[in-house]
Amino acid sequence: MTDDPLVPGVYAEALLSVVRKRSIELQDALRDAEMLGFVLESRDDLRAFLEGPHIPTEDKHKLVTSVFENRIPDYFYNLIRVCIDKDRTFYLVAILVEFVNQIELELGIHPVRIRTATLIDEELQKQVQSALEDYTGLHFRPRFSVDAKLIGGIVIQYEDTLIDMSLRGHLDHIRQSLAQVAKTVTV
Repeated sequence: MTDDPLVPGVYAEALLSVVRKRSIELQDALRDAEMLGFVLESRDDLRAFLEGPHIPTEDKHKLVTSVFENRIPDYFYNLIRVCIDKDRTFYLVAILVEFVNQIELELGIHPVRIRTATLIDEELQKQVQSALEDYTGLHFRPRFSVDAKLIGGIVIQYEDTLIDMSLRGHLDHIRQSLAQVAKTVTV
C-alpha cells in the first residue's frame, strides 16, 4: 500500500462533518478520539491485526465488533469499519490525530511542540505552558519531548513560530556570528 498524506485529512474532515451534523459537543468528540487513538497506539497487536494484509476482512470486522461495538461512539465504530473495507486501517491513528487537531483549532487550541534537553516534571510543564499562553494570548495543547542535542534549555515551536532558548541554539548563533566576522576580516 502507498502512503497518501491526504487520506488522514479527508477522513478527519468527513468525521468532523458527522460530528457537526449531529450537534455532538466538540469536547466530547475530542475526548473520545484521544481515547480511541490511545487504544490503537498502545495496542500493537490490535493494530497489526487490523493492518495485516493476510487477515481476511471478515475476521477484522468480527474483532472490531467484539472489541468496539457499543463501547465507542458509532461514528468512530463506523470509521474503523470503513477503513477496513477500503483497506485503510494503516491510516486510523493518523486520521484520529488529524481529527483532534481540527477540533482543537476550532476550539481555539493550538498545538505546540516543546523540546527540552532533559525530562521536566509536570509542574514545570504547566509553568512553561502558562508562561507561553500569557506571552502569546493563545491557548495551547503542549506536546513535550526530550532532545539531548539541545544540551540545555528549551525550544518551542507552534504554527510558524520558533522560540529557541537552548544552549545549542545559542552556540549555533555564536558560531554564525564568528563566521561572519571571519569573512569580513579576511576580505
